[in-house]
Amino acid sequence: MPPRRPRSATPTGPLHGYNVETQPMEDPRPRSTTTGRLRLPPSRRRKALRVRNFLRTVALGGLMMGLGAVTAVAGVFGYLTTFGPASGHGFSAGDLAQGLVPISGRENVLLMGTDFSYDNGQKLAQGPVRSDTMMVASVDPATHKLTIVSIPRDTRVLIRGHYEKVNGAYAIGGPKLATEVVSNLLGVPIKHWAQVNTTGLERLVDVIGGVKVYVEKDMYYVDETAHLGINIHKGWHQMSGKQAHQYVRFRHDELGDIGRVQRQQQFLRAAAETMLTPSSLLKVPQLMGTVRDNIATNLGTPEIMQLGAWAARLNRQDVKMVMLPGEFSQNPNASYWLVDPQAAQTLGRRLLAGATESQWRLPDRQKVKLTVLNGTSLPGVASAAARELREAGWNVWSVGDASQRDVRQTRVINQLGQDQLAVRIGHDLGIRPERVDASVGDMTTDFTVIVGADWAHSHASKIALKP
Repeated sequence: MPPRRPRSATPTGPLHGYNVETQPMEDPRPRSTTTGRLRLPPSRRRKALRVRNFLRTVALGGLMMGLGAVTAVAGVFGYLTTFGPASGHGFSAGDLAQGLVPISGRENVLLMGTDFSYDNGQKLAQGPVRSDTMMVASVDPATHKLTIVSIPRDTRVLIRGHYEKVNGAYAIGGPKLATEVVSNLLGVPIKHWAQVNTTGLERLVDVIGGVKVYVEKDMYYVDETAHLGINIHKGWHQMSGKQAHQYVRFRHDELGDIGRVQRQQQFLRAAAETMLTPSSLLKVPQLMGTVRDNIATNLGTPEIMQLGAWAARLNRQDVKMVMLPGEFSQNPNASYWLVDPQAAQTLGRRLLAGATESQWRLPDRQKVKLTVLNGTSLPGVASAAARELREAGWNVWSVGDASQRDVRQTRVINQLGQDQLAVRIGHDLGIRPERVDASVGDMTTDFTVIVGADWAHSHASKIALKP
């Protein structure tokens, strides 16, 4: 019998409200372009598709690049950033010619969100600042996938011969040093970066009319230095830019920075959904000005155009989000996120350097830790599902109840981007679960399984059995 960890409480984090986009393992349904009930003729469908893709690139690209390390998803490198302060010019004939050339190889870009320095609550125009948020976005034209690896700001790394938190690299040596440090941490080449400040985040959210997000618990904190007050109650919120800034910045709970990264991933997907609405697409001109004033990047105009054109064709199932795995330090005087160097580089090679799952050995089921939660109102569902998974050889580390108790389809939260293992979990449960490609489950284990009504109904006899 594998070791079992007693646990009665539900894991903390955005899993509570569960406002994260999910996706089926496979979607056999054919895709088509329709208007209402009438199907457009082929020529008009092609034209409508081109227009939709262009608008999607411009709008999503502008917003997601603007949110930078907070919201990097389909369109993250859109056309609007061409007009940013780092480029210094608009399109030229040469840029256009180069930008139309398809991407030939993988590109990794470090995305950073930064705050200002403060003096008695006043923002300073200059002064060293740390990066509040860091993500590596990896574009893979071979598989047409976008992978985003979140780097917790408290991650302990070596910076110029001294161990520091990774967010100190930006304050010490700017984006160049930050890129070098993260590249060494993950063992993959990173030559591009993009940075956005908090003002840019707030203004971008306000331009699109806010973002609807479920807050899983009350948040309260006062930052006297920055004169920042956070007071957000549990439940659904149509967040303004100011509230969004507070939500993605809050980290004063039991999970600290790890909970914040989870909320950032949750906010990312909610923002992407908002940007796909017709009303948001009409606000491209306002987005353009906001991006121009608040974004810096070393991406050139042709590269931005190539990435934007590539990103326009992304779908939800093409985006994978992962958090760099680690554990909290036991030192009460230093709140580090401790990462095994070899594990970090293995993850980097697997997700950011093009290594396919067939090129790395899958771990045995016994070495994979699972958290199993009951997403229904029926008692004993999680225990019965955990028993079945243990019989199949999985190491079920934690069993409990999910806060959401009306889950219809079982969900497998693929926290480390291990697709084949996620499929195996569903197979051993005997159902076809939804897969959630984001790090929003119990971060002390590799996968979080939320058992839904589909499994409960099909395995009713097993639920009645005593453990």
